[in-house]
Amino acid sequence: MSVNITYFVHGTTTDNEKEISSGWFDVELSELGIKQSKDLKGLIAGKCVAIVAHKAPQLALDVLVKGQTWEEAFANDWRKQKAWKPGWNYEV
Repeated sequence: MSVNITYFVHGTTTDNEKEISSGWFDVELSELGIKQSKDLKGLIAGKCVAIVAHKAPQLALDVLVKGQTWEEAFANDWRKQKAWKPGWNYEV
């Protein structure tokens, strides 16, 4: 029996738009981030397992579940491609 996991990140922040990594600091969502959050809420309402985290847990899922090497996971990171989307699905 498999478990489906959807990985989510927060919407775009004002620092993200300036290509600044905010780390542990609380930063306001940008207008785009607010829209992304509303889209996300509509997609996950009433659904199952979700993880909301930052970079390291998602890259670990790419390695452990999708079979990528750490080098591949870092090289293919959506953040480098500026390819945000509402969520990424993993099946365990």
